[in-house]
Amino acid sequence: MLVCLCACSQTLEVLRARPNDSADAGVGGAADAATVDAAVAPSCGDCTMLELCAVDHCVDAAGVTALAAGVSHSCRLSGGRLQCWGSNSSAQLGLGTTSARWAPTRVGSADDWLEVAAGQSHTCGLREPGLLYCWGSNAAGQLGTADGLSHRQPVRVGRANDLHALACGGDNCCVLRAHGALSCWGKNLDGSPGQDDAAGAPDIASPSPVAPGTSFTRVSVGQAHTCAVRADGALFCWGRNTDGQLGLGLDAAQRRAPTRVGIATDWKLVAAGEHHTCGVRKSGALYCWGKNDAGALGIGSVILDGAMQAGTYGAPARVGTQSDWADVALGWLHTCAIKRSGELYCWGQASSGQLGLVATAAVSAPEPVPALTRVREIALGSFHSCALDADRKVSCWGANNDGQVGVGDTVQHDLPALLP
Repeated sequence: MLVCLCACSQTLEVLRARPNDSADAGVGGAADAATVDAAVAPSCGDCTMLELCAVDHCVDAAGVTALAAGVSHSCRLSGGRLQCWGSNSSAQLGLGTTSARWAPTRVGSADDWLEVAAGQSHTCGLREPGLLYCWGSNAAGQLGTADGLSHRQPVRVGRANDLHALACGGDNCCVLRAHGALSCWGKNLDGSPGQDDAAGAPDIASPSPVAPGTSFTRVSVGQAHTCAVRADGALFCWGRNTDGQLGLGLDAAQRRAPTRVGIATDWKLVAAGEHHTCGVRKSGALYCWGKNDAGALGIGSVILDGAMQAGTYGAPARVGTQSDWADVALGWLHTCAIKRSGELYCWGQASSGQLGLVATAAVSAPEPVPALTRVREIALGSFHSCALDADRKVSCWGANNDGQVGVGDTVQHDLPALLP
């Protein structure tokens, strides 16, 4: 989600900086035009016809290569082309209109897209070699354009050309540069942009550096909180903590600057949802924390008055005993994760078919999704889910009132449905 996001596509590992890279310049900062454009010009060498150049390495562009799911819209990249579908009330599909689309629809004519991330009512993407574009609602500065205007089609944000990873969720986004510098922007009510400012500070209308001088390798943006993995494997979270989603305890106090989560230095990746957070350690162990309603954390639950509940967890809790998890994505109150073998597991809220299990009752522990056994990427919206398999084909399922499943109708799909 991701969004997020999860926003919610897999992020690229960040490469180390060249000596001339500026670690202090924000995405739209003064150093972008001078230092960065000169020192971090594309230098891929020879890429094949099925690859794109991302700053200084080639990126596979054959078939579908990336997914993103917002609250009720979805996007994918295929052969460098961007397609989106679902809710479009804020022009978050980038098509120049506000009409929903029930099937994947191409956005513009560019064929050099590298990454895509979806928030609540906006979307952003990276184009070759590492340029940032955003579109949709800009009510909280979430497009990063600093103009306060919403945009119905992709518009360039800043002048940086060395962006490697992108994450959006809620009304916020973050990007990582080639040297690991992190910049965030958007709604600042709970401190999700990480600016270490005072409560009540205005929204952040353009990409702004977070913890300058610090190198990060992964970042994920939830509904109103953000988490990132530092280059040494330490985990940091900030923003809203009403459900313990920061992993810092249950005091409910927001954090407006990156705050260390525990003492572990072996975090591989992190995923921030709307009420909870999960992460995978380098050993392959999976941990989740935050709100556990409907068993969203996957650590078991109890039945109270006919509902699945178990309070909140303010610190990372191990999910099972397996050590072969490869990736994880979060929705409103459901979670899906991939094993190294490609097997897909989902758990949590099942009321809209979002688990792909034909389950109506909540599931409190990882449950395999039989229809998908060779998954390479997942993206979760609030009440729908999408997966990319080893054959580069996309399947989606769950709530579909706005066509966010992408199969040409608005009927709920309880099982994974293959997209055209």
